[in-house]
Amino acid sequence: MSVAACLGIENEDVPTMRRAAVRWPVWRSQESDLPAVEGLDGLRAWMDCASPEDQDLCLATLVRIGMRDQTAVMVVCWLLLPGAVRRAAGLRDVSADVDAVFAGELWLAVREFDWRRPRKVAAAILSTARRAAMADLGIGEPARRRDRTWAATVPVEALPEPPHLPTRNDALAAAAELREVLDDAQAGGVIDHDERRLLTDLGLTANLLDAPARRGRGGLTTPAVADVVAARRRCSARTVRRQASETIDRIAEHARRDSTA
Repeated sequence: MSVAACLGIENEDVPTMRRAAVRWPVWRSQESDLPAVEGLDGLRAWMDCASPEDQDLCLATLVRIGMRDQTAVMVVCWLLLPGAVRRAAGLRDVSADVDAVFAGELWLAVREFDWRRPRKVAAAILSTARRAAMADLGIGEPARRRDRTWAATVPVEALPEPPHLPTRNDALAAAAELREVLDDAQAGGVIDHDERRLLTDLGLTANLLDAPARRGRGGLTTPAVADVVAARRRCSARTVRRQASETIDRIAEHARRDSTA
């Protein structure tokens, strides 16, 4: 899969890009720092011609919007795709999974970028994603630094959890509630079939491994669970965690909108 396909932004007809097309005029009406262009095609054309300072301001604004609306994070990833594809291609001889790894790291780099310092935004995000991807793939100094950091870190996942013994009725009620939430989200176009399968797979694996519910999005993205699901999907655990977190955030946002409607 390509970097774009791993992120779910490979063309304008996928759910994420359709949401982005709907949200763009709303963001533009709320944020004076966004360019006054019509549609996402107009935005990409504007980015190609804008000054570096204006590009930085636009990207940083979208990163900030992404703190409350995950779709904006995906728009930044979409705008940075040409650079992301080039950097991922430079690592392709190391691993067949490099596109999935780079996609996950790009999403995380956008989420974690400090929008209050809008200078060389594209270069900074892409460089962060590349270093993290190299560390994931065990390449060069980024990998060595990560190993030293991990060796000096206490693995909190190994700490014992207080016992929790839910009854069968508790489990059945929780499963029914989850099914209802997922049905509603899929019917509303908030998630697609593959995203639902991912959350279901994570949920079943978390239950099988007895993952601690107080960590990792209710246990769904704890390292042990993500590793098992990633192996089945032939992608990195960080990609699984990124996709799951983005999907869960979108469902939560949908639920909040419904509750205030």
